[in-house]
Amino acid sequence: MAEVARLYYVRDLTQQEIAARLGISRFKVLRLLDQARAEGVVRFEIDEPVPVHDDLSRRLEQRFGLETAVVVERDVAGAAAHLLPRLLRENDVLGVAWGATLQLVAEQLPPLATGTPVVQICGAMAGLEYGTGPTELAASFAQRTGGPFHPLPAPALASRRARDELLAHDAVRRAVRMFSQVTLALVGIGVRPGGGHVLVHVFGEDGRLRKPEVAVAMTADELRRARTFAVAGGTAKRGAVYGALQTGLLDGIVTDERCARYALR
Repeated sequence: MAEVARLYYVRDLTQQEIAARLGISRFKVLRLLDQARAEGVVRFEIDEPVPVHDDLSRRLEQRFGLETAVVVERDVAGAAAHLLPRLLRENDVLGVAWGATLQLVAEQLPPLATGTPVVQICGAMAGLEYGTGPTELAASFAQRTGGPFHPLPAPALASRRARDELLAHDAVRRAVRMFSQVTLALVGIGVRPGGGHVLVHVFGEDGRLRKPEVAVAMTADELRRARTFAVAGGTAKRGAVYGALQTGLLDGIVTDERCARYALR
């Protein structure tokens, strides 16, 4: 068994070449290779920048119908920065929300030179720390992709009358029209009592969306039409992450082991 494994994985011989060399059938070679993996004779080690818990990732994908889930022990921002270049496709338009975790993603993201346009998908939020707001973050991601930046010069929350007045301005209207062109949205997950929020869309821990606020931001339907990926972790966010996974808004998530195990309990 070990001889077959050495010839296949170290010598890089084909199964047919091994069969001829050892005087056995190719099917027996295949069976011995499977047995070598099952009994630990062959062990694989994947050198990833941030080690991924593959079993939890797979279970999240299956339980919540996700395109991609990445579960790590701690560094969710580093894992997301490693994942994003693989998520971006030709002709994508990237939408960016706000938050401290997304700021860390931007800081760790290497220059991509993809030319991907970046859209600010939510108006400005009050009380955010410097560098974590949607305008600064979208500009930072655009700097990494080398693509055009589409800012949204408006507050996120407003009265219905104020929102209508904002949308009468050309600069705001042009930015809002870009929402429908966003193909990949990168969002955080915030905590609210009994649930959480994605952008301005508030939900309970059961995943039910509450009455939408009047806002200048991508709508829930627009998030569903895009490929929406969330980046969030930490014990305090376990309930919010669980709720977000049930909203139907997310196509993927990068989270930590604590949040994953809570969602799968």
